[in-house]
Amino acid sequence: MTFKEALEIMPRDDRFRATVYAMNTLLQKKGIYTPHEFEHHIVEWATTRYRPNNGNDVLAKVLAAVSWEFNLAPEDIIAPGNRNAQARQAAMYLMRTLTKHSLPQLAAIFHKTNHTTVLYGIDAVEQRRRENSRLNLFLEDIITQLTPKEKIAR
Repeated sequence: MTFKEALEIMPRDDRFRATVYAMNTLLQKKGIYTPHEFEHHIVEWATTRYRPNNGNDVLAKVLAAVSWEFNLAPEDIIAPGNRNAQARQAAMYLMRTLTKHSLPQLAAIFHKTNHTTVLYGIDAVEQRRRENSRLNLFLEDIITQLTPKEKIAR
């Protein structure tokens, strides 16, 4: 992951970013580390915090895109519970479209106990796509960006 990619998947919250840059400035002025070391630390932090442990780059890219669109952290999308359902459903839809993961595999990724929950989420997104042109454009853009290079198997 590059520094630019790490910055793209960081939370969109301006206060969070301002804090990161303020800490960077302070630590560099005090001579604790260099700009290169700062970039290294940000990449390391983003990789451990936001990249899923299964090594699936498509999942990481889908989570980054959906978290950006819905203004959430990637871990909030895959966290258990019913909060952020629309973002989770969009991520499920994209994963089903872009990968060969089965419904039970997707249920496990999104901490759901039953594959029918994933199926319901995918159906809900398909219905919302017809009614919401912004959502439709977002999904089409992500599918177009990831399909040619990243159509992957399990």
